[in-house]
Amino acid sequence: MCASEKWRFLDNGYGVETGVNSSDFETFMGDPCKSLAREICQNSIDAGVGDKPVFVEFKRFNIKSSSVPGINDLREQITDCWEYVQKDSKRDKKEKNILNRMKSCIDAENIQCLRISDFNTTGLDGVETNDREGAFYNLTKGSGVSKKCGSTGGSKGIGKFVSFIVSDINTVFYSTYAKDGGRGFIGVNRLPSIPVPSDPELSTSGIGYYGLSEKHRPILRELN
Repeated sequence: MCASEKWRFLDNGYGVETGVNSSDFETFMGDPCKSLAREICQNSIDAGVGDKPVFVEFKRFNIKSSSVPGINDLREQITDCWEYVQKDSKRDKKEKNILNRMKSCIDAENIQCLRISDFNTTGLDGVETNDREGAFYNLTKGSGVSKKCGSTGGSKGIGKFVSFIVSDINTVFYSTYAKDGGRGFIGVNRLPSIPVPSDPELSTSGIGYYGLSEKHRPILRELN
C-alpha cells in the first residue's frame, strides 16, 4: 500500500450535518436486497457492449478484517461515531442500533463481503483522467446527478445508495476495468457527522474516501 493511500473523512465546512441514513437511503429501506439486484442488473444491462449477453455475478465470501484497505482508520472513525451517538441521549434509538451493528462488524476478526461483478459491459470510464463527465466520477462523487444514456456505464442517481444500505458498515469499494482501458478503484463510506477534534465547531460531512491525496483520486489499479 502506498503511503498516500488512506481513508480521508471530509469536513462539512461548517455547513450541513448528516445522520447515519440520509433521505436517499429511505427509498430502498423496504426491501434492500431486491432493490440492490434491480439497480445493479439494470445498470449493467444498460452498459452492455457487443453481441455477447451481459453477465452479472453476485458472490459472498469472508475475509480477514485486516485485509480491508485502511481498516485501522476506518475502525477508528466508526468507533468515534459510535461513541458520539451513544452518549447523546437525544439521538434516535434506530440510529444507535445501526451504529451498534457497525461497531460489532468492524471489530470482528472476519468480515463478510459481497462482490458484484459484471462482464461484457463498458465498465466505468474516466477513472484514469478523473473526468467529471466520466461514469466513474459520477458514480463515486456525484450526488443527485444522473447521466444515464446507453453505454455510459449506468445511472449515477440515487440508485447507487442501495449498495450502502446492504453494507453493515456503510462501505463500498468500486473497482473497474473499463472499455477505455482505465483501471482503478476507490472506497466510499457514509457515516453520521461528528465533531472534528481539532475544531469543535466543525463537523465531518458524513462521507469518507479511500483514495489518493486530499483530492480523493482513485487508485489506478484494480482492487483485487
